Amino acid sequence: MPDAEPTKLKYYAGRLQCLLGFHHFQVIEVTFTFGEIGNIEKLQCQRCKRVVTRQAK
Repeated sequence: MPDAEPTKLKYYAGRLQCLLGFHHFQVIEVTFTFGEIGNIEKLQCQRCKRVVTRQAK
């Protein structure tokens, strides 16, 4: 059972990073637009499942 402790530690360290604002985002959707607006990306944190929308340059 020595593998259980590093997994718990890694989980709680990741959650602490999310609380501090350091998320592990992955792009889940990209909307292509024309003109000045540019592309819009939808990102989701792999740890806390927070979804954020941002304008890509």
